[in-house]
Amino acid sequence: MPIDPSRPRASAADRGRLASAGPRCWLLATDHRRVAMLQLLGLVLALAVGGAAGLGLRLEHLGPTAEILPPPTYARVLTLHGLVMVYLVLVPGISGTVGSHVLPKQLGADELALPRLHRAAFHLWLVGALFLGISAKWGGTDLGFTFLPPLGARASAGADLALGALVLLAVSAVCRSVVMIASVHGLRAAEVPWRRTTPLAWSVYAHSVVMLVASPVLALTASLLIAEHALGGGTFYPSFGGDPTLFRHCLWFGVHGVTYSALLPALGVSTEILTAFAHRPLVNRRSVLFGIVGLALVSVVAWGSHLPTSGHTTRLTILSSLLSLLGAIPAAGLVGAWCVTLSGGARLAAPLVFALGSGLCFLVGTLSGLFLGVSSLAMHLHGTAFVVGHSHLLFGSFLLALLGAVYFWWPMLTGSLMKGRLGRLAAVTTTLGVLGAELPLLLLGARGLPRRMATYPNELQWLEQAAGAGAIVLTIGVGLALVQMAASLWARVPAGSNPWDAPGREWTVTR
Repeated sequence: MPIDPSRPRASAADRGRLASAGPRCWLLATDHRRVAMLQLLGLVLALAVGGAAGLGLRLEHLGPTAEILPPPTYARVLTLHGLVMVYLVLVPGISGTVGSHVLPKQLGADELALPRLHRAAFHLWLVGALFLGISAKWGGTDLGFTFLPPLGARASAGADLALGALVLLAVSAVCRSVVMIASVHGLRAAEVPWRRTTPLAWSVYAHSVVMLVASPVLALTASLLIAEHALGGGTFYPSFGGDPTLFRHCLWFGVHGVTYSALLPALGVSTEILTAFAHRPLVNRRSVLFGIVGLALVSVVAWGSHLPTSGHTTRLTILSSLLSLLGAIPAAGLVGAWCVTLSGGARLAAPLVFALGSGLCFLVGTLSGLFLGVSSLAMHLHGTAFVVGHSHLLFGSFLLALLGAVYFWWPMLTGSLMKGRLGRLAAVTTTLGVLGAELPLLLLGARGLPRRMATYPNELQWLEQAAGAGAIVLTIGVGLALVQMAASLWARVPAGSNPWDAPGREWTVTR
């Protein structure tokens, strides 16, 4: 049933009444802006934890032998890094932070639909993050972020807590998706038809639809594995007559959907930023819409690309390969629309540099994914560092888009300015860090280096050291961005001024 846009809403004075209140009122607030800022703060903290773990792993690989982290500790840190980055950072990502804050303005509404459900989504995310922290405190788990049986059938307190956190985070994603879909359908103003809806709204809506499909499967799979640990059932564990391949299909259906669909809001905000700073309107909006919808469909149906060695029939192998390769078509349409839009020139501000870096990493990551889509090559590259490099290139694209979106909408989010050369320096440094850290992994994977290994042959040390140097540069770039965000809180936006000195442009671009 559509939501009545004319229903009574809290006034601006009522929503801002708790501005000077304590943390309890912030946590209990239903204002979408407060929830988005809390989610952004939690995202920064999770990114710091996951980034520190990832940097520790790369520093360990500066030498061919395990010197900093012994192999058991290395496996636990690797699992923590994967769980935090995928389920705490990538899944809520842009949709739960900038999207939650900006979307009502783009729809012509005062707030998001179902504000209590929106707040509950953040609370579930927070409890899931606490569960992950407790599991790490109790020794963690060394099963990887996928918990694949029969290894994943080993019961432990840390593993069960991590699986419980995964269930909570999946339910949180479902709640947030319901809010976003209800907002786009029920609160969109009459003067904002579908054909004029912003790329951010398109991408958040497509992302939410995919999350509604994939997250319940992920939560159910994790719940069944918890029950298997507690009751000794035989769903997945082969000793009791279970089928590990069933778990792999269910897990990768959910994980592939929730992770790759998280790139959709990144593409949406990159499109908006490119349009805002280009000297011409967005060219061929239909290509952008086709790209977003097409990538959403591929993220649902192409989970078979993660299972090239699972003993499929020839027909299923060819079908999985074809579905994976089809993702290049909508990606090409998106990149083409960006290039034509920028062909008339653009003003090189910090958000645009972040968006360009995100597009570059997305392009390189998509091209590397073509190798994994070809079944003959995937048999060789599966389980190697090549897969790590490919996935981290796409995650780097997401990270750069998130930083660009925060820079672009920072005046709206905080009422503060972020200007000067430091933002462009942070964008260039972060982009070079992502490429420098992940491109060597593609070469290492092509040489057959297995992933998730604490040691490696001596002849590959120079590539590992190059990846470690890139990780350090990436950390410096993200650190510069966070320092500028903190320092900008003392630089307020003058009333009536345009934060990016672009005549006639607003923070939210609708064309």
